Amino acid sequence: MATIRILGIDQGTSGTRATLVDEDGRVLAHAYRGHVQHCPRPGWVEHDAAEIWRNTCAVIEEAVARAAVTRVDALAIANPGETVLLFDRDTGQPLHHALVWQDLRVQPDMERRARDKSVARKVAEITGLRLDAYFSAGKIRWLLDNVPAAAPLLAQCRLGIATIDAFLIHRLTGGRSFVTDASTAARTLLFDIRANRYDPWLLELFGVPLEALPDVRDSVGDFGTVSRLSDAIADPIADAIAGTPILVGLVDQPAAMIGHACLDEGDIKATYGTGCFVYRNTGERPRPSRQGLLGTIAWRREGKTTYALDGGVFAAGSVLSWLRDGLGLGDTSAALNALASSTADTEGVVCVPALAGLAAPHWDRSARAAWLGMTLATTRAHLVRAAFEGIAARVAQVVGAMEADSGLDVTRLRVDGGLTESSVLMQMQADLLGVPIEVSVEPEATVMGVCYLALTALSCWRDHTEIRERVAARDAAARVYEPSIGRAEREERLARFARAIVLTRGWGSE
Repeated sequence: MATIRILGIDQGTSGTRATLVDEDGRVLAHAYRGHVQHCPRPGWVEHDAAEIWRNTCAVIEEAVARAAVTRVDALAIANPGETVLLFDRDTGQPLHHALVWQDLRVQPDMERRARDKSVARKVAEITGLRLDAYFSAGKIRWLLDNVPAAAPLLAQCRLGIATIDAFLIHRLTGGRSFVTDASTAARTLLFDIRANRYDPWLLELFGVPLEALPDVRDSVGDFGTVSRLSDAIADPIADAIAGTPILVGLVDQPAAMIGHACLDEGDIKATYGTGCFVYRNTGERPRPSRQGLLGTIAWRREGKTTYALDGGVFAAGSVLSWLRDGLGLGDTSAALNALASSTADTEGVVCVPALAGLAAPHWDRSARAAWLGMTLATTRAHLVRAAFEGIAARVAQVVGAMEADSGLDVTRLRVDGGLTESSVLMQMQADLLGVPIEVSVEPEATVMGVCYLALTALSCWRDHTEIRERVAARDAAARVYEPSIGRAEREERLARFARAIVLTRGWGSE
């Protein structure tokens, strides 16, 4: 029997990864390329979609070459969700840099809209989301208002309004497919998550033309077939990928849920990347949140929708980058971890890591980061350790909100992402949650999740049952961090952090 090969693409905030796996889910090759973060003004964050396309071609070529394969059987794509751009559907060329999920340029407009409580309630009822710059709709409105080429292309039926997955699929298929999946559409603030369609009232509210949006598909299905990618790619590799069906499209966080086998109602995971995003499976019905969380679509398959509660901490890995590159407190992430380990505690220093404001469950974009409780005895080690503890405390707040919303206690937290390499952070997380933290053996749960779905689509695996079995076997040797402090100390630390948050909220609006 011929070996089945799946190529997963994880297009993320910092870069693009390609991973080639076989029918047993074993990794044959990895490739990664970072891309430039463009910040033309404070609070503005952009990506060059043309650079992302070039990098996508490059990592595909590199992964296929490293694995020395002559055929790829399916392609699966994970994407960052809310990042959005405009492009010419005839040429495939972007009209402007993509506006990234972190971009805050439309936050004043979104807050103005949210002051109409009836509008805010209706938006939440339809989408499960909030009126916030995080999501795509406000960014789309800004692009339509500020990119001169948009109006004439719309008049010629050539304008494409695309999340990153829809843009890449359009390019991968030579312009034949302009599609997205339900989990991605659910992040636009234009999509009815119960009816599974773009909502006419929301389209009118933001002035977004339906004809310029991608069609919405199930997360597993027919997204089109890869064309010849680029004349710059060597013939054997171009031939290996040409004609490959694209079978999976998914937002990165639900993809990580699949990678952790969080397939049953109540399952929960956290992915520690640029931010930290906690998702909890809520089954086949959306759960309106009473605790400042988001309700969203995890995936849709064979017409059946699985929903999730979503709690985001906007600054996690970016906090370490700031400590390292902005403040020079350590040359590497490993050095920061060692510095934090060099002191037994923070000596009363508290860090609120609100470098991008506060998301769930507070939703205060005017909040600002702060260190509090410093004395003349405070050292670099105390500051760094407090920053790690601040990240862990923010995640603990989100998990606590999920427990309150669902009525289900969290008994363990499955985690992945680059920050899980920090033993200090993972131990703090176990201490502040009071439950074991299980670090996946596979650090790239996102790309593995879409690969696992593709394997079920090709009937190599028995749907979710086999995903559970395979992930359990894979993570049998997972690192597990057990709580090392008692309930009283845990509650005291979290209460101190909560008091610190009160002091930082609204600071940016002064």
